[in-house]
Amino acid sequence: VGVAGTEALGVQFVNASHALIMQFDGSATSSGSMDTQTLTSAPSGGFAFTLSGVDSTYAPVGFGGVFSISGTTLSNGYSDVNDAGTISTANPFSGTLSTADAYGRGTITGITIGGATLSINYYIVGPEVIRIIDVDATDSAVGSAFGQGTNATAGNNASLGSSVLALANNPWSSTYGALGQFTTSNTSSDPADFSGVGDVDDLDNNLFAQASAMSGTYSIASDGYGSLIITGGLGGTDVSALGIYLTDPNLNLNDPNNSSGGGGALVLDLDTSLAGGTGVLVPQTDSSAASFTGNYGVGWQSFNYFSSCGDCEFDMIAQGPMTAGALSLTGLVSDPFITLGTPDVTSSGDTFAGTPLPDSANIGRYSMLSTNVPANSLSATIDGAAGTFDLIIYQASGGQLFWMEWDDTDFSGFTGPVEQQGSLAGLPATRKPVARKPPAKTTKKLKQW
Repeated sequence: VGVAGTEALGVQFVNASHALIMQFDGSATSSGSMDTQTLTSAPSGGFAFTLSGVDSTYAPVGFGGVFSISGTTLSNGYSDVNDAGTISTANPFSGTLSTADAYGRGTITGITIGGATLSINYYIVGPEVIRIIDVDATDSAVGSAFGQGTNATAGNNASLGSSVLALANNPWSSTYGALGQFTTSNTSSDPADFSGVGDVDDLDNNLFAQASAMSGTYSIASDGYGSLIITGGLGGTDVSALGIYLTDPNLNLNDPNNSSGGGGALVLDLDTSLAGGTGVLVPQTDSSAASFTGNYGVGWQSFNYFSSCGDCEFDMIAQGPMTAGALSLTGLVSDPFITLGTPDVTSSGDTFAGTPLPDSANIGRYSMLSTNVPANSLSATIDGAAGTFDLIIYQASGGQLFWMEWDDTDFSGFTGPVEQQGSLAGLPATRKPVARKPPAKTTKKLKQW
């Protein structure tokens, strides 16, 4: 792991209790988050979960569902599975939890879902937030379980309202991302209806959608277990069948120690060509452009088809202001496979800037595209080399947004969070000045952007 057994992380704090992180030592790269642990009680009650990873043949696999915890017993579990395109739904399961140790770590055993026996290690963040990892020889997958609050026993179609959808692959699945927003109707019926707009960047299947109308139906049971069908696929792409699992409306799914966020649902992609895709539904409570302002912490995990390295990855974390409609960020990039054509596998002081264009026809959606008039792609300088990225952004609120690279040239794609920064007072380390790189040389160029 890492370099000679030492793994380095790049860290971008969003507030004193939550940070975006990525591996930053040049040996490999990945993205995630880090959150303050509040061990106020052992986990109990209803939970929703998703897991994403690979099976023993390195084919993509995803799990999603709901369960209940009482003492050391896990019961009332129902799970969907997408294993390399083989779909099974509503699989019942149960299990046994060990008592968590002083670090909030424990095990869950005795789980069989869709013929797969899972051995899970869990790490408690707080009473309603658990990070989980599958550690058996059959599958390797990571994810989270979130408490459901009253949705554990009172979920229904009215529990889902106006929402933003963010969905993405894992490193071993089809390279794709999807963002969208929708409103719900006929929520007293079963199934209920939804309609909205969305974007898809599906590089592996060469399917793309931009600001495409979407509609369909969804159904949610009293335990928060449900499904959502996009009629005809989002913009005619393969994004059409999703498992949805309601969470506590008092939770922030990106930042679990944040008291605002509105809950929502975890999402599993149940399309045969998109195994391993997981995401979230976040209530859309404020879509006004005026609320997209202040300082933000951002990140992305990018998978690509650069000529120098097919199916490789580079990651980014950064911070900066959104002022008068202009976004200006500074941060770190991890590119161990040199997919961007730069000489350094890690770089700091990288800059990203642009002016997101609000979509007047779809309030809450923004674009940063070379095809806009005038063009407004995100300008980036990474390790001294300049380039651009075409982006789509959807806003759940001024505090939570999601962005995605939109690239129909089979080149690269990323998704990630855009989170409004809170107070950084009380960080557990002294902030040190960031060493700035010298100006870029005029002869230095990226291979392709």
